[in-house]
Order: sequence, then C-alpha cells, then structure tokens
Amino acid sequence: MRKAVAAFHHLHHTALHQIRRRQVFNAFAAQLNRALRDLAALGAKENGVDLYASATKLFLAQGVLANVTLRYSKANQNGLLGFGGTAHGNASLQPEVSLAWLVRRTVAVGAEYRVKPDKLNPSALGAGLREDDWKDVFIAWAPNKTVSITAAYVDLGRIVPAVQARRQTGGYLSLQLTY
Repeated sequence: MRKAVAAFHHLHHTALHQIRRRQVFNAFAAQLNRALRDLAALGAKENGVDLYASATKLFLAQGVLANVTLRYSKANQNGLLGFGGTAHGNASLQPEVSLAWLVRRTVAVGAEYRVKPDKLNPSALGAGLREDDWKDVFIAWAPNKTVSITAAYVDLGRIVPAVQARRQTGGYLSLQLTY
C-alpha cells in the first residue's frame, strides 16, 4: 500500500499535515475554548445580542451636539468576557452619553461616558471581575470635507482587576481620509 506523498515541486503549497503527518493544531482556538469554559463556570454564555436606541440633537445656535443611547445588554466587557453571569443573568439598560461643542466650524471638543453592567461581580474571584464605566475626552479637527483628525484620552477603568489591577487608560489618535 502506498502513502500519499506530495510532489517535490508542490511543497510550497502543501498543507502542514501532509508534510509532517500530524494534525494541525490551532493554539488560539484552544485558548479561546478554555477561556469560554472558565466563563461558563461563572454563568456567562458565549453568545449574546445587544439592542440599542440612540438619539442625537444638534443645537446649531449654541454649536452643541448631544447624543444619548440606551443599550439593552448582557455583555461583559462588550462581550469579550461572555454574556450574563451568576450574579446578574438578565439583560439591563445601560446609558451612554456624548456631548461635543463646536469651538469653530472645523474644531470640536467633547466627552463621552458609558455605563458598564458589571454582571460577573461578585464572583468566586470577589471583585476580581468588576467592570468599570468607560469615559473619554476628545478633540476633533476637520480642515475640509475629506480629512479629519481626532485625538482623545480614554479611561476604560480596570478590566479584569484580578489579572491587571491598574486602570486601562491611554491616548487615541485617528486620521480619516475620504475621497
């Protein structure tokens, strides 16, 4: 009986399991599956859906843009840590608010605040999975219709404080070009 062997001139296109005769192992998928099993022990599910309603109003005379969003969610850290938990399994309404002031026609400064649900707290880790609210302040410059630059200082609070106790803060810079 002959074994299936790839021809030499096709080795650069040969699948890994044909060269080494081993099953391909995806380490990232294994790590993700292990993490999701751990989340299941905390009552979190792997899948979920967020529903939201948002309203925006531009007060043209004052140069102020206001946005309010209500999000109906079970998500833990935007779904990165699953959905729901043993502490609070039901979805809840979470408010989000944005406010921007048009300093000039091309420059806006503002702030945003998002309430986070904290559905994994308390857990077997105590407050180790506490979820802090998110906030940021920003400045945006749009010199013309095709270019905009936004800079922000972002505070995501403590994300999984049992692993990393310090706050997750930092700068954000975005350049957008359109044609």
